[in-house]
Amino acid sequence: MNENTISVDDIHKLNYELHGNPKGNTILFVHGGPGLGVKKTDLNFFDLSKQNVILFDQRGCGKSIPKGELNSNTTEHLINDMDKILKKLNKKEVFLFGGSWGSTLSLLYAMKYPKKVKGLIIRGLFTATKREREHFELGGTKIKFREEWNRFISFVPSKYLENPSQYYFNQVLTGDMKTKSMYSFELIRYGNSVAGKKKQPDIIDAELKKNDYLSQAKILSHYSINNFFLPDNFIEDNMIKIKQIPIKLLHGIHDQITLFSTAQNFSKMYENIELISVDAGHSSSDELMKKALVKTVKEFVI
Repeated sequence: MNENTISVDDIHKLNYELHGNPKGNTILFVHGGPGLGVKKTDLNFFDLSKQNVILFDQRGCGKSIPKGELNSNTTEHLINDMDKILKKLNKKEVFLFGGSWGSTLSLLYAMKYPKKVKGLIIRGLFTATKREREHFELGGTKIKFREEWNRFISFVPSKYLENPSQYYFNQVLTGDMKTKSMYSFELIRYGNSVAGKKKQPDIIDAELKKNDYLSQAKILSHYSINNFFLPDNFIEDNMIKIKQIPIKLLHGIHDQITLFSTAQNFSKMYENIELISVDAGHSSSDELMKKALVKTVKEFVI
């Protein structure tokens, strides 16, 4: 492994890592969130004897500094950062691998720099439309995760129940430290609870306490409250820019964070997209999703 940093402006310094075979096809791994950062298990999808994998933490995430910084932290900044990393490493053509929010950034990068992208592997398609956001933010998840949704809204005063997630975002961004901590924990807990198979509450809590949920919730709230810094339907309206790029789209049929129907619609509208339906939820750690991703990388990145 080769770990390094890159200063992308006067505020932010990003952490990135190089793994695998430097002579192989390069894959830029784009993590989700917004706010999550990369982890060692992200390498499990790749054959490092053949592929050259770049991991990086987006602004304010993971090992990038300043931690949780919101200034100069927008979608456009992140896309430009991806290009700065590739330029520094002299990578002229790459595959992009991104899940959830990472799928959003991967598609947007390809639209801005189509000649630099050989192909995309995206999981849990998220295009940041109002319809997609409202499913997660307004309780579309309660069909399969009623207990989790009920817990989430139990911390919201009745007069704000029309849009409970908006209330959370405001508390995370503007509350006192005790308030920020509590709502940050519950916001990330809600997302983790509906991402895959049901888990015991104590297991969810123990896993969450190991992570930096304060920074994660802060960045997630920042992007969510600003509609991910994208006009509604922006990605769909600009798909023509990448019609020549092959896209492998993997989506869990039980996904409750991003909509399977969005993936279905995209695969019907665009001939360059192959939809791979997986008997899984949103999480890439679901066993069947993990196997499908490994298989796709092996067959696609050659």
